Amino acid sequence: MLKLWFLSIFINLAVSNEASQIRYRSICKSAEKILSQNPKLAVTNAEKFPFNIVTSPGRYRGILKKWEVIDQMTLPQYKEFLERSRGPRSADEIYFQAKLHHKGRFVARIIPAEFKGTFQKSGRPFAFVADPEDLVGDPRTVLEKAGYPQDWIDQMQGEEVVVVVIDTEKVNWLEKEATWEEVSNYSHDERFQETLESLAPEVYQSKSFKKNLKARMRQSQREKSRRLKRPVKDSLEQSFGVNSLFEGKGYTRTKNGDVGAREYLVADPDKTFKLTPDNHFVIELGKI
Repeated sequence: MLKLWFLSIFINLAVSNEASQIRYRSICKSAEKILSQNPKLAVTNAEKFPFNIVTSPGRYRGILKKWEVIDQMTLPQYKEFLERSRGPRSADEIYFQAKLHHKGRFVARIIPAEFKGTFQKSGRPFAFVADPEDLVGDPRTVLEKAGYPQDWIDQMQGEEVVVVVIDTEKVNWLEKEATWEEVSNYSHDERFQETLESLAPEVYQSKSFKKNLKARMRQSQREKSRRLKRPVKDSLEQSFGVNSLFEGKGYTRTKNGDVGAREYLVADPDKTFKLTPDNHFVIELGKI
């Protein structure tokens, strides 16, 4: 039934705009390059994910076409698509999308139900978001897939949570890859600077530390000196929500090391992340 509905959507959107066609020709070209350069990845790839593009190339061409169709859907059409979907995407599709650096039109974030009026805490320069197709399941499972640490999930026990799905074409936000490089570009952020100074005033006052702060943010996961590592990591979490599970590769990891969801950053120049009736819809998940 879902296939028939999806086919009807595809037929209705068959005459896509020229910019979309050019974009997807580029994506398909990148995909073909990956297939040709990785002939030995039929069973597992370098990071030990299923990546069966050699044994089933038709499936991956179908995935590319699906992305193209989804990116031309309206918000109501996409909501219906999610309601008809049977479950979360596979790890290999998530990895494939990250490998191609394809950022979907629709993004989602899990938030407490009481905060439905806003997409992100006021004052934060960016928010972590995921592909809505990956946030399927019971509340605890969805939070784990989205990259939330176990202690935070336990603290939310009994709380109502929702998934807020955003149409990025209806907001003036920048959509970026969720990488350490992108996060480190916010080393100048006032909130981060103030938090870091309060946690480690002596270290923060060092000229060499300030000069290399962007590099230290990128290296904070593997920084050898605990004196430098702890303040930077704590500041990243308090200022931006960058926790210990952050992978920095365009997808989340669960506590068990499994691929959770395709991950992006969205940045609002106004830092308000305002929600309006025409730019989002809400999926009720229930209590954790």
